[in-house]
Amino acid sequence: MAAYKVKVATGTDLLSGTMDSISLTIVGTQGESHKQLLNHFGRDFATGAVDEYTVRCEQDLGELIIIRLHKERYSFLPKNSWYCNYVQIGAPDGRVYHFPAYQWMDGYETLALREATGKTTAEDTLPILLEHRQEEIRAKQDFYHWRVFVPGLPNYVHIPSYRPPVRRNPNRPEWNGYIPGFPILINIKATKFLNSNLRFSFVKTASFFFRLGPMALGFKLRGLVDCKQSWKRLKDIKKIFPANKSFISEYVAAHWTEDSFFGYQYLNGINPGLLRRCTQIPDKFPVTDDMVAPFLGEGTCLQAELEKGNIYLADYRILEGIPTIELNGRKQHHCAPLCLLHFGSEGNMMPIAIQLSQT
Repeated sequence: MAAYKVKVATGTDLLSGTMDSISLTIVGTQGESHKQLLNHFGRDFATGAVDEYTVRCEQDLGELIIIRLHKERYSFLPKNSWYCNYVQIGAPDGRVYHFPAYQWMDGYETLALREATGKTTAEDTLPILLEHRQEEIRAKQDFYHWRVFVPGLPNYVHIPSYRPPVRRNPNRPEWNGYIPGFPILINIKATKFLNSNLRFSFVKTASFFFRLGPMALGFKLRGLVDCKQSWKRLKDIKKIFPANKSFISEYVAAHWTEDSFFGYQYLNGINPGLLRRCTQIPDKFPVTDDMVAPFLGEGTCLQAELEKGNIYLADYRILEGIPTIELNGRKQHHCAPLCLLHFGSEGNMMPIAIQLSQT
């Protein structure tokens, strides 16, 4: 008998919890558990809760690869949505598996989640993972209903309930109106037909203001809203959020100056697609081997790392020439930088050269 320790995290936004029944199926390389109801004494899956359960299987399932969350009706209660953040499973051998969800389950449905390790298609060797990848693609194709307007031009989302709005002025197209010869835009009235994961709902708006309100009031009372003075020390910024600390905020405050954390943000930040593998240093970025040799380690050089595919470039040329504003009577300035990063043997992305302009 193998026992798996399961943690299920529900979202923190308003009305993220559910009264529906949630069951779990665990799939591993050596077998699959039977569907088991996640239930303990008291309320399950409340907003912001991290519920813990024990799932017992007749045998060890091996390496865990997929789980299935089953959302079903509970007694006579009406259906309500549930926002799942993640599922974490501790295996009998001590290994902990993470299954991120971060999405709504609206109806009575089954949601399959992969283990969190990022993999390309070529790295998926198990048939069940390849099939899951194809199922995800088919589900998105069925849901979004992409239609080809003209070959070579962007596609558009087809919503059967959509009707182009009537233009009040035939000579002046509306911002959400239909212009002959171009793909249609979705009327905002049609968002009620979209999935909860796509639309910016009233619940999300209310949660946003629920969190923003107390913070804004605190800023106002401390005189920070109308403050026009510059910071004297970076440490002073920490005084802004004395009551809004978290593990992440404390970690960032302690490690933001480290090169490893700088590179981590490129891979896990808001725009990881900006990073490109570099096979040749551009002429506008005159980096020499002598400049970066101390950061590459012994027994290698810049050209060798370029050939191995371990050098990456972040080019912010899109920022060049963008006009800036005046703040407190002073003209603001920004950079259009270039950053060269090296993927080292320890698995960290480390910056090795930064240029603040394109020339």
